[in-house]
Amino acid sequence: MQFNNMLLVSDLDGTLIGRNMKVPNINIHAIQEFTKKGGLFACATGRTELNAVPFMEGLPKDNPWILYNGSALYDFNKNEFIKKNILDDDLIRPLIDKVSKELNLNIQIFTGGAFYVLEGEHTDNLLEREKQNYIKTTLEKIPKGWFKVLFHGDNAPLDELTSLIESYYNDKLHYMRSSSVYLEITPKGVNKGSALLDLKEILKDRVHTVATIGDFGNDVELLQLGDISAAPENAHPSAKNVAKYMVCDVDEGAVADFIGLIEKL
Repeated sequence: MQFNNMLLVSDLDGTLIGRNMKVPNINIHAIQEFTKKGGLFACATGRTELNAVPFMEGLPKDNPWILYNGSALYDFNKNEFIKKNILDDDLIRPLIDKVSKELNLNIQIFTGGAFYVLEGEHTDNLLEREKQNYIKTTLEKIPKGWFKVLFHGDNAPLDELTSLIESYYNDKLHYMRSSSVYLEITPKGVNKGSALLDLKEILKDRVHTVATIGDFGNDVELLQLGDISAAPENAHPSAKNVAKYMVCDVDEGAVADFIGLIEKL
């Protein structure tokens, strides 16, 4: 089967990247074959342009990738942003100030490049494990131009945060759970799905069909907009409930399994 005029957009963590924090070779090979047969490939991730790079070896980067959970499109060939969506930080700073004082959460603010981590007792061990490029600072020292804000912690404080957002900010911004320990905020109406629409516009003369795959709440809009969509076996119910198909577990090569499924349709 040829994949001419088909765009495949995959989430990274929990979908393309296995639990060992490596992309299974079966996924890399399947994606390479997909593009050889005319398909277009991109990823949609909450990661930054710096934190996505370690997982890109062997993957096509001919098309812009969706970063910061939809707040940016990035061209890795040119190392430049194609589109940016910026939070109203004046609106959200009072929320962050309140959360930093009342809830035991790690707070990360992303402006492109190295991101900012607010000083505090709670830590996100992933930052050290992956040697991510961040700056520890205070809220007052963080410049404008925020792509997103990420909160890391246990369910109880994240649930309290959700209640705060729903009470005071629900119609003013977009929020989502991107894993069991993360809640993220992006500008109103901005998510992986809205970024997919922007990407389709950029590639409009080359794309007729879109296939999407993702595993968590931050992938819901992406999956809803796919002509063909799938969630891996390990996916959260929020993703499984909107995906049209189920594929194998992430460690077994979920993206490769999805491509094989598409070939049979």
